[in-house]
Amino acid sequence: EAEGEGEGEPPPPPAVATPPALTPPPPALPPTPQAEDHSLDVEPFEPILSDEEIADDSDPQFQDMDYDFSEYPDDPLKTFNPYTCELPALLHLSDPANELLPNVAASRISEVLRSAPTERTTGAHKEAWVHSVEQLVTLLPCQLTDECVDQMISWVEVGLDFSEALSQPQPGYKLRHIKAGVRLAEAICRCGERVTERLVAAVDVHQRLLDLFHQEYMALSIKLMILRSLDAALRYRSAVERFLRAQGYRKLVEMVRGRQLARVQFAITSLLRKLNVYEVLNKLNRSVG
Repeated sequence: EAEGEGEGEPPPPPAVATPPALTPPPPALPPTPQAEDHSLDVEPFEPILSDEEIADDSDPQFQDMDYDFSEYPDDPLKTFNPYTCELPALLHLSDPANELLPNVAASRISEVLRSAPTERTTGAHKEAWVHSVEQLVTLLPCQLTDECVDQMISWVEVGLDFSEALSQPQPGYKLRHIKAGVRLAEAICRCGERVTERLVAAVDVHQRLLDLFHQEYMALSIKLMILRSLDAALRYRSAVERFLRAQGYRKLVEMVRGRQLARVQFAITSLLRKLNVYEVLNKLNRSVG
């Protein structure tokens, strides 16, 4: 019986874990002198004024002042009388189109051509000639006289001569000689069709540029300058026809087939496209006409 009574009793409740006691936070430390100095550096807020302290617009010091016009010598409110006003005579300006304006660039070009050495026998004369050509390029394009054109064409012939460039005493002037000649040819071709025709007929600038391009150890920058000058020499129809008659298209194709750098290849291809478009448009003009 005791065992039966023991089996019928309920089990004891499970034990509950008690939470740990919380430790109180440490007491706040008093502010340090540095923190007090920092709080004093902050600018305090401006106090808000009450309505009584704000000035009213009716205050006499804020009202408009009365001006006494009698203090001024002239009456600012007087009316305009056209009969008492003396008008000056009209100034007549002449039309600038009826006058000849001085061509400053042309006079400067003539001065450079006159001051350049006529003979290139010594190294100093050759270097001075390079300086003159470099100055001349900056003044073009411009309207030129026949005398100036003839002298500049002779300079182009010297500038595109590879042997003349090698005769320069200083290594730097050898490159400057070639660059000056190529730039001068390009600048002259931009002076008009008449000047370009005279240059092509007198110097055969197309062939001279191609010969200079094929010189050994020619730098990439100079090759690109030569192709740009050749493009300027092919701006007009007469120059293009002369270049095509001299088998210029075939020469450019052979240059493309050779081993060229990417930038040179692109420049030559652009020239071929230009000539191809010209031939197509020329055939279209003949067929339509």
